[in-house]
Amino acid sequence: MISLITTALGWLMVTGLGRNWLGRLLGDLHFSKVGFIFHLPIMTCLALSVLLSLFMWFYRR
Repeated sequence: MISLITTALGWLMVTGLGRNWLGRLLGDLHFSKVGFIFHLPIMTCLALSVLLSLFMWFYRR
């Protein structure tokens, strides 16, 4: 089951379907200057953590 979900997420990332929203949520930090780019996806990491935690909680029951 987990391998199917991982495969589906990998397919979304490879095909580019997740590019529009993944890493571009409201709380994600992105700074760019000449010769320097800094990207810190805080909210994306928190959202994925909550979703995976809920999935694992439901999976155990």
